[in-house]
Amino acid sequence: NDGIAPSTFWGALILGQCQLPEGLGFPVGQEFDPWSERIKWAHANQERMYQGLTWIDKDLVKSGVEHLVLIDGLDLVASGFGESRRLLRGLFEVMLELRRNKGLRIKAFVREDMTTREVSDFSDSSKLLNEACDLTWSADDLYHLVFEYVATRNDGFKVWRDSLQNQSVLFSTSANGASVKNGSTNSRIVLEALCGEYLRSDHKNRVYTWLFDHLSDGRGRVSPRTMFSAFVEAVADTSNRFSDYDLFAIHPQAVHSGVRKASAFRKTELEEDYPW
Repeated sequence: NDGIAPSTFWGALILGQCQLPEGLGFPVGQEFDPWSERIKWAHANQERMYQGLTWIDKDLVKSGVEHLVLIDGLDLVASGFGESRRLLRGLFEVMLELRRNKGLRIKAFVREDMTTREVSDFSDSSKLLNEACDLTWSADDLYHLVFEYVATRNDGFKVWRDSLQNQSVLFSTSANGASVKNGSTNSRIVLEALCGEYLRSDHKNRVYTWLFDHLSDGRGRVSPRTMFSAFVEAVADTSNRFSDYDLFAIHPQAVHSGVRKASAFRKTELEEDYPW
């Protein structure tokens, strides 16, 4: 609005997250309107704004400190697709300007459908976009994330998990004593100790692959939130419906319930993210 470039908005936002140099003149945010005056100042002081960001980066490098600014929820910054993409392009322009920084680092989580030609159609945008990291989670990554989360909050589970993993290392050594690397070994052993190796008595539906496959979308991807939802529901369902079950910590039917509940949650999320 008011002829203010989107890049100016993001420059002001980043300045507001940093320890500022004395004499920069960047306004203090008001209690109920923290950004209006700051954005107006950045609009009127473009060169000074970038000089301030450069000074902050150099000062951080000199101090041996790295300041990371994470930006998420970019699909929610505006009510319409056109305005959202205009703002995203402005962010990319600022990130390109600061991409060589060593102290002040900017990272953004961007949905792949938002990076249209309209967003990336500016000079040298490829230098920025070619450095993008695809946040794809493998089955082993997700199982490990769930177990690590629980272990940091429950000492009993951590001791139990670590004992299983130590045993798996002992049983997966070569003849000369060197450990045999198997990316899925540790998390698979923990998962199977919790749920059993198979979900059916006829040894079909191996839990390690079945759970991930039935949570994945059309491109074979599963989000951490979806995996966590499945485990939370499976544990709750085991407690509610199978309290006398003592073969494993999670009942096979509860695993199915967890997948159904997590899938319903994920469907709702997708409908919100992709209304079209």
